[in-house]
Order: sequence, then C-alpha cells, then structure tokens
Amino acid sequence: QGIVLDRSAFYPGGFDEWSADSGLPVTRIVHAEELLARLNREPRLLVPDTPPRSFILLDVRHDRDYGIGHIPGAVNLQSHVFADSLDAVIARHWPAADRASTPLVPYCYGPSCIRSRNCSTIAARAGFLRTERFYGGVEEWKGVGAPVIRTLP
Repeated sequence: QGIVLDRSAFYPGGFDEWSADSGLPVTRIVHAEELLARLNREPRLLVPDTPPRSFILLDVRHDRDYGIGHIPGAVNLQSHVFADSLDAVIARHWPAADRASTPLVPYCYGPSCIRSRNCSTIAARAGFLRTERFYGGVEEWKGVGAPVIRTLP
C-alpha cells in the first residue's frame, strides 16, 4: 500500500517549481557529517542527551535499539506509533517548533530501512514543510565514528 500526500499535483518545472512553492513540503536527505556539525553548533546544556533546539531529531526505531545506542539528543518515536504520537512528542520536547520552518529529521537503522522515509511522509501530511531524512541512519552515524548514547546496560 502506497502513501499518498493529500495535495499532489503535476509540476512541469519539476523539483525546481515544486520547491519554489513555500507552501509545499520538501524532504531533503542529510548525511552524518552535516547532522554532527548541526548538533555541535547547538548550545551545550547541562543535561546530557538534551534534544536540539534548532531542529527536531527523531529516532524511529524500536525502544530496545534506541536504548542500545542512539544519536545524542534524539527522541525515540517508534515508526508504528509515529502518526498518533507526533503531536504529543513535539509539544513535550519542542513546544516552540513551527511546522513551516523547523526542520524535522527522522532516522532509523540505515539505507535498507524504510521507517524514516515513511515517517517523513507522515510528518509532511501533518504540516511539516521541512523534513530532512537521515537516510544513512545509525549505520552511517557509527560508520563515521560519531558518538552514541547508550541507555540500556
């Protein structure tokens, strides 16, 4: 079963025409180096593993895998409850988030996992215009030697 956006249309000008319309969602692929640089620019807070302020970072894997190792600052929102729980998670961790301008970055296991793609689509349906899918997921993150937070023994 495919996922269909409510406002689809044919754009003869392709992606350039689509992305020029600020009222339409755009999902951009981000890589580990860019994500790490963005996290490093975040203000250092006294509480470890605090969610970033300038963007929404969501780990859409299972709870256990999140506990074994996740990207610092990521909040776990499993893909199977993403649509039903997104609003509550945003309100709790990013109450000032603006769906038109705050980037939402979902990630999962890696390139062979489609959870982050599906969650990007759900976020777009929920009004987020700037989703930035971390396609490489935890696999790419660990591959570049970036730090992970472990919350399970």
